[in-house]
Amino acid sequence: MKNAVFPWSRLLGRGLLPHACRLCREPLDWPDGGAEKSCLTPFFCPPCAKDLPPLVQPFCRICGLPFETGEGEHACGHCLAHPPAFEMARAACHFEGNLMDIIHRFKYQGRTDLAAPLGRMMAMTFDRYFSVIPHRILPVPMTDKGLRKRGFNQAILLAKAFMDAMGWKPGAGPVLDTKSLVRLRHDASQTGLGRAGRRANVRGAFGVRASMGGENVVLVDDVFTTGATVNACTRELLKAGVRSVAVLTAGHRP
Repeated sequence: MKNAVFPWSRLLGRGLLPHACRLCREPLDWPDGGAEKSCLTPFFCPPCAKDLPPLVQPFCRICGLPFETGEGEHACGHCLAHPPAFEMARAACHFEGNLMDIIHRFKYQGRTDLAAPLGRMMAMTFDRYFSVIPHRILPVPMTDKGLRKRGFNQAILLAKAFMDAMGWKPGAGPVLDTKSLVRLRHDASQTGLGRAGRRANVRGAFGVRASMGGENVVLVDDVFTTGATVNACTRELLKAGVRSVAVLTAGHRP
């Protein structure tokens, strides 16, 4: 019989490795049941979880850009010079170290089992910084080409995991809307582009198929880099009558 190699995510999905870290595969081994890390204990061992600290203040009160100094919360220079259309953006963690590794495995290695811990971290961020329950959760749409290549939209999986972690059930919380915000143009990847290049690349790339008069919505994506993509989405949503747009991501790239 030929040797069979099963993907790690398939083993996890089958419950064959229920007590192994989803990142390093070592035993979870949390002391005292890991009460101090209740968000991450089902997924990561103590050393891996330690490298996933939440992104906390001080940061820009608008885009969430982390500040290196201990100054109070204020707007960063870019947001003052070029105010974004969205009200605020918050991320669960810095896009570095283990979070960078997790998102890379999630997006490019098909490790969809990693959406659950990312969603939990995003839920903690929402509880900490968001004061309004939105009417809709809108994942940032992918291009058709990108969706065919990857097989899934990571923003949709993150939105589902986030809503599950929040305990929002169908009909008893915000609506998960994967249809109204659409990608109209199939542009080149944003990877490697600077701030100006990213803005130009997504200009006119999105559209809205529904009226959302007076609604508050939250855009969900994996990483906030310059904000060009979510800002382009926000402009179209405001044209459709949305009252306010906030952004929630798993990571923030400095």
